[in-house]
Amino acid sequence: MASVLATIDDGEVEEGQRTAHRFLTGIHRPMEQELTLTELEVRGTIPPALCDRYLRTGPNPIAPDPASYHWFTGDGMVHGLAIRDGKVLWYRNRWIGSHANAAARGMPPAPGPRHGPSDTVNTNVVDLAGRVFAVVEGGSYPVALSETLDEQHYDDFGGSLAGSFTAHPHRDPLTGEHHGICYEGRCPNEIRHVVLDATGKVVRREPIAVEHGPMIHDCAITARYVVILDLPDGRVVLDVCVYPTMFAGEPGGPDATSRGLERWTLDPVSGTTIVDTIDAAPQEFPRIDERRFGQAYRYAYAMATQSDRRFQSAGRLYKHDLVEGGREVHDFGADRHPGEFVFVPVHGDAGEDEGWLIGFVIDERTDTTELVILNAARFEGTPVATVRLPHRVPPGFHGNWINGGNTQ
Repeated sequence: MASVLATIDDGEVEEGQRTAHRFLTGIHRPMEQELTLTELEVRGTIPPALCDRYLRTGPNPIAPDPASYHWFTGDGMVHGLAIRDGKVLWYRNRWIGSHANAAARGMPPAPGPRHGPSDTVNTNVVDLAGRVFAVVEGGSYPVALSETLDEQHYDDFGGSLAGSFTAHPHRDPLTGEHHGICYEGRCPNEIRHVVLDATGKVVRREPIAVEHGPMIHDCAITARYVVILDLPDGRVVLDVCVYPTMFAGEPGGPDATSRGLERWTLDPVSGTTIVDTIDAAPQEFPRIDERRFGQAYRYAYAMATQSDRRFQSAGRLYKHDLVEGGREVHDFGADRHPGEFVFVPVHGDAGEDEGWLIGFVIDERTDTTELVILNAARFEGTPVATVRLPHRVPPGFHGNWINGGNTQ
């Protein structure tokens, strides 16, 4: 098993360094090494049906300047665990080889075409047509990742992508197409609806005029519509985590806590929006069973956030029943911080909560991390299995269960 990086207490860092920034200290302290671990402690029983990789990414700056650092712009680092036959084959973390990151490490940058002035990619890891990509919104081309994460390649989908992509593509289960709303800061008056076919090539690109450079961030789909939050069309229902402000106060990251999970019913014909509060508790990273994208769904899962520490986990996950109402709570205990959890069905025809929820949980007291597997139908119960990592994986953004790879 590879050695783990040494951690640094905040009090030992020189004045003017990382102690000056809330997203460079505490559980957000960046990792300083790439690791490959092959002997990991497992508690419980990993379901045999889970056979591939859990991959998640986020910012992990290699040489940040606390005076100007913003959490959303840190060098991308992908973390992954490969699982087969109830066993963990490996954990790996790898920086995305942008020009700046590679230069800081004295390494050659990842090959492939670039788009725009920044090639930082740090927001999500997705499976598109059987290939795994790290993606970012509003900027760089995606980065194709090998099974082991050691090989990377900037990719414009075989020359079919003109311009930036999105960090939140959504696969329509009814057609197999992937939809994304793409934008970039240099073009404040236009966004693009980009569609990939089942082979991963761009087959449609529709420019859409907007004003004032909105941060679209994500979109939603129904059986008939793609919903763009700047220009909704048709009567649609959205479940959203809502913020009063995002970057209006202290620099470096989000400045406020969410006001909870809300349901917005939009009707452009009447020009009305009906807002219903599902749960007023602060929360983030809502996920559903992705087989239900664009269709009616019953369950939603979200990470509770603290009301006083801004965008930091409050140690709990929520399971919302959007049909019967109410929520269940999985409490991980004091000083433990879950991130986003992703739902993985037991099989293709499984019920909507017949499966597992998978994600990272940081233990602040021991500076370690666990990959936790929960039974979605017994949400409040003991985890099905946990995999202990002997180091802290800093809080990140998004990840997914990649199904069907070789897990070398």
